Amino acid sequence: MDYDAIIIGSGCGGSAAGAALAGSGFKVLVLERMERVGGRCTTMEKEGFKVDIGSHIVMRSEYGPFEEALKRVDMGGKVKFHHIQKQMIQYQDMKFVMNVPKMMKLFQDLMPTDMLKMAGQMLPMMTGFMKTLSDQFNYISTKEFVERYTDSLAVRDLVNHMGFICTWTPYWETSTGEMINIMLEAMGDMMRAMGDGVMCMGYPIGGLISYPAALCEGIRNKGGEVLTDADVKRVIVEDGKVKGVEMADGTVHKSSIVVSNAGIKETVLELVGREHFDAEYADGIEALRPSWAVYCLRLALDRKVMDIDGAFTVPDPDVEKFDRMVWEEHEVPEDILPPLMITSPSNMDPSLAPEGKQLVVIIGGCSYEPAENWPRWEARALESANSTFPGLKDHIIWKDFLTPATYGALGEWGAPLIGIGQTYDQVGEKRPSSKSPVDGLFYAGCEAGRGVSGIGMELGTLSGIKCADYIVQNVKVGSMTA
Repeated sequence: MDYDAIIIGSGCGGSAAGAALAGSGFKVLVLERMERVGGRCTTMEKEGFKVDIGSHIVMRSEYGPFEEALKRVDMGGKVKFHHIQKQMIQYQDMKFVMNVPKMMKLFQDLMPTDMLKMAGQMLPMMTGFMKTLSDQFNYISTKEFVERYTDSLAVRDLVNHMGFICTWTPYWETSTGEMINIMLEAMGDMMRAMGDGVMCMGYPIGGLISYPAALCEGIRNKGGEVLTDADVKRVIVEDGKVKGVEMADGTVHKSSIVVSNAGIKETVLELVGREHFDAEYADGIEALRPSWAVYCLRLALDRKVMDIDGAFTVPDPDVEKFDRMVWEEHEVPEDILPPLMITSPSNMDPSLAPEGKQLVVIIGGCSYEPAENWPRWEARALESANSTFPGLKDHIIWKDFLTPATYGALGEWGAPLIGIGQTYDQVGEKRPSSKSPVDGLFYAGCEAGRGVSGIGMELGTLSGIKCADYIVQNVKVGSMTA
């Protein structure tokens, strides 16, 4: 069977691209090699708990690109979110807990709800102009920028860690312009959420899989197909043009458009092959640097230990020293507890854990190699989390540790959390385009898309939407004219 477009991978980028194309009348086929949709944005069951593979907080919940993608297939409002109620920021022994409902009440008292909502609608119209100013900082690291104005270790540590949470890249490489653009992208949505009395940060009810599952349902409703356990062997290219894909079992699906959410390096160097690109382009893709690798420690607890939704922790000072030991020396620092993102998905959605039990997820950054460090990362992560929430380790029913190899098995080289690093030499005009030199081949996800900024899943979603919009506007199906 022939298709107008084939999507490789059902992660945020692939599902969003598929939805945007299907919503525009394209006959779409989505191919997912895993047994369930979502890529890293997926959820599975274990001993009565429902656990995610990837991140656990969505920056803009239904106020951001997730909802835009869902609307493309008439699924707007399908995914419900728990909005953060209590969020902790820890720096050494200082712990600040934000009581979000009280904060929102204060905002609404200071500014009428209608004004907040109006500001939320107006801000996106201003961000285009503001981004032209912020782009001048694209190629300046956050380290260089911050140290122009302060030598405070505390300020540097907090900016470093928050930048790391947003881009998963080291302080001395993170793009200042990219960080500003991420905030600009979110400002209007934050104000609209405040008008509704909530913080826009949230967690999808039912687990992360709720979002790609809803997109795939919408794709099917629009006449598209979504296949799981569908392993793509190669993208078929003849005379510089895409002709379709060949599956691992030899089946061929034909299309003049292929959008790959399998990772830009994997697509160019493995699924397509160097021989279909000029050497300079292939070398440039191979040289792209990923974000940090990630580990994830999941804990099932016999009772509720955390009384907040999530925490960003910096238990020891000098985050840069810690990061350089990890990133440059490939060490597991023994004298500095690792900074972490800690969440309790079951606090945000009680259906994810049996009654009276709690699910806690601990995420940290590490280098992909050497593998013998991974058990030490698990021990240090648990020690660091227990220092923030004393007694946590005494209530473990079971625990599992997702190493970089777990994420590497999903396909991306080096197991990065957020694809190609949003570093000062890989953003703006230096970010890979979603359109490849091969006629009909495109990329979606955190690895590509010029002019796209965002955090993790939202970055992938925006990339997928914008890639699909380009195809709709510039490509004649069946005879490429891009």
